[in-house]
Amino acid sequence: MFSRHNPEGQVVVFAQQGGGGSSLPAILMIGGIILLMYFFLIRPQSRQRRQMQELQKSLGVGDQVITVGGLHGTVVQADDETVTLEVAPGVTNKYVRGAVSRKVEETSSTGAEDSTEQSKDE
Repeated sequence: MFSRHNPEGQVVVFAQQGGGGSSLPAILMIGGIILLMYFFLIRPQSRQRRQMQELQKSLGVGDQVITVGGLHGTVVQADDETVTLEVAPGVTNKYVRGAVSRKVEETSSTGAEDSTEQSKDE
């Protein structure tokens, strides 16, 4: 405690502020939040972006794809920046590679027939 006399001769007492405490828990909490953001937001997005780039680089003639707009087509020509898709017999459209969202995986028709036959037998 500190005391001091004011001009009127009265004694004024000042109390010291209490100890501020450690700022370590706050720093650790902020660090934890940053780590959570990294593992739940940033890391999955970078992995997804890398997979998308690999997909777009691997496009070749004959691949069946879907664009970001939902258009289904078959790649008939591909260069470094663009792909040409055949969307109907004799109808082609040219797109940048970034417009392709995914490849359509071909499923074997015999596997589908086998599963329907098995369900009929049961």
